[in-house]
Amino acid sequence: MLLVFGIASVVSILVTGALVDRRLRTLTVVSGVLALMTPVLLVVLGARTHAFPAARPGTE
Repeated sequence: MLLVFGIASVVSILVTGALVDRRLRTLTVVSGVLALMTPVLLVVLGARTHAFPAARPGTE
């Protein structure tokens, strides 16, 4: 399983590098739109957005 993850990581780095070289502006805009849409979708879909960085069992 770790080998598959490693191969997928290398492939994704190569694809990203090729796309950034050709379409930097498009990738930047798409990344910004996705970053802005994430909190909106969390609110619309009713997801719990509370973070408990040091949560212990029973402290929620």
